[in-house]
Amino acid sequence: MMAREWSEIAVPRAARLLADATRLPLEQSWPYTQALVARTGAAMRYVALGERAVAAIAVRRWWGLWPVRECLRGPVWLDPPSDDSTRAAATLDALRTAFGRPIFGLSFWTPDAVDAGRAADVARMGGMRRVFTGHATSRVPVLADEGLQRARLDGKWRNALVTGETRARLRIRTTREPRAVVEILDRYDALRRGRRFVGPSGALLAAAATLSGRDGYFAVVAERDACAEAGALILCHGTEATWVAGFAAAAARAEAGHRRILLAALAELRRMGIGALDLGGIDTSAAPGIARFKLGLGGTVIVLPGTWGR
Repeated sequence: MMAREWSEIAVPRAARLLADATRLPLEQSWPYTQALVARTGAAMRYVALGERAVAAIAVRRWWGLWPVRECLRGPVWLDPPSDDSTRAAATLDALRTAFGRPIFGLSFWTPDAVDAGRAADVARMGGMRRVFTGHATSRVPVLADEGLQRARLDGKWRNALVTGETRARLRIRTTREPRAVVEILDRYDALRRGRRFVGPSGALLAAAATLSGRDGYFAVVAERDACAEAGALILCHGTEATWVAGFAAAAARAEAGHRRILLAALAELRRMGIGALDLGGIDTSAAPGIARFKLGLGGTVIVLPGTWGR
C-alpha cells in the first residue's frame, strides 16, 4: 500500500515537479497555473506525495471572504501506482490535504480522463457530488511519418486539404512573434463573445504563452498579402500540446487554410518531439460543424468524467 504522506509544498519545488512530468494536463502545467494567478487573482496551492505526484489547487474568494478551491485534472503522477485501488486512495488523500475540512467554503474536483474509472468512488468517499457533466475532446497522435499522419485523416477532410494546397494562394507560417499571438487571441475573444461559449480568456492564454517561454508555445497563421486569414495558438505541456485558440475567415476556409495550419502545427510538434495534440474540446450539440472539423484529423475522442463538489 502506498504511504499517505501528501503535504503542501513551496512554489519552487512545485515548479520542478511539474517540469519533470510527462503526462501533464494543460490545466496543471506551471505556465497555466501561474497565468491563473496573474490574470484572475486566484491564489495557487500545491500539494505533493514525495517525488511521486503533485497537484495544483486554485483558491479564489467570493466577496473577499468565501473560499472556493478547485483542482482541475489533478493530481499529476510522475510515478503512478500500479493498481487502481491504491491510486484511488492516494487521490482521495490528495484532495483531503488540498481542500481541508469541509466546514467553510466550496471545493471542486475535475478529474483527468485517465481517472474516469475511479472518479465516482473517490468523490463519494470524499463527500462530493457531481455538479457538472464532463466535456469531450479529441487527442491526435503526432506521428513520426507525415504520410501516416495524412493517412489518419478523414477522407473528405483530406480531399479538401489537398484541394486547398493546390491553390497555394495562402502562405502558411509557423511563428512565435507576439504580434501573431495577439492577433489570434483578439479574433478568438471576439468569437468567444459573439458565440457565448465558455473558455479561458485571451488575456489568460496570452499570459500562459508568455510564461511558457519560446519552447512552450507557437502560432501558425495562414496569410494573404501579409494579412492573417486564419490562425491557431498551440501551448505545450509535458510531452503533449493543446490547440487553445484559433480563427478562420471565410476566405481561408474556402481555401482550406484552417486545415493547412493544423497540418503545419502537427509538423512543428513532430519537430519538437511532442507526442500528441489535444484539440481543445468538441461539442457535437452546440457546435457540430467545429466538432466534425476537429474529428476529421483522426484523433481519439476522450471524455472527462465531470466535476464534483462539496
